[in-house]
Amino acid sequence: LPSGAITFICALPGHGKSTMLQNLALQVSCNGEEGSVLYFTFEEDKHSVVLQMMNKHMNFPFSANNMRSLTSFYRSGSNQMVKDTERQKFELKRKEFLNNVYHPGKLRVYGEDYDSKDLIEAIKYLSKNMKVKAVFIDYIQLLKKRGCKLQRNEELKEICVDLKNAAIFTGLPIVAAAQFNREARNPMDMCSQNIAEAADLERIANKIVCL
Repeated sequence: LPSGAITFICALPGHGKSTMLQNLALQVSCNGEEGSVLYFTFEEDKHSVVLQMMNKHMNFPFSANNMRSLTSFYRSGSNQMVKDTERQKFELKRKEFLNNVYHPGKLRVYGEDYDSKDLIEAIKYLSKNMKVKAVFIDYIQLLKKRGCKLQRNEELKEICVDLKNAAIFTGLPIVAAAQFNREARNPMDMCSQNIAEAADLERIANKIVCL
C-alpha cells in the first residue's frame, strides 16, 4: 500500500470490495509492526463489521453459517449453533482475535456518521495522537461534503482530493472501497472512468485495484 497516497478498491455491488478491504485491514493490523489500523465503515454498523473481521481472523468453519452463529453468540451468549467438535477451537480463536487484535487497538473500527470534513479531521487527530499504520474507508460513494452544492461527481472529486491531501499530510496509506457503475458489466469495462459518480479519479488516485 503506497504511503502518503490514496488507493481505491473498485467492484460492482456484491463483488467483494468490502471483503477485500477487511482482509487488507486485518493483514496490516497483524503484520507485526507497531501501530493501529483505522477502519471507517459507512455501509454497515460497527458491530457487524467487527464480527465480520472476527470471522475472517478465526478463518475456519465452526458452524453451518459462521456469521449467523457469531451474531447469535453475541446476542444471547449461547454457543449452541457452534458445532460440538469446534466449540473449544471457537472459543480459543474468538479470544485470540479480541485479546491480540481488537482490544489492544491494533484494529480500530469506527461507525460514526461522519461527513468528509469530520472524517478527515478524525484521521488527522488520531494520527497525531497515536501510531497509525493505515486508514481504510468503506466506501467512498457514501461520503458527503458538508455544505456542498456541486453536482455529485464534482462533490466526490473534491472529497477524494481532500482525502489525498490528508494522506500526504499524515504520510499514511488511505485505502477506500469504490463502486463501479452499471457500465462495468465485464472485465474489459473495469476502468477508472466507470467508477460510479466519479470525475477524474484516475488523476487523483495513486493506485486503483479492480475486482
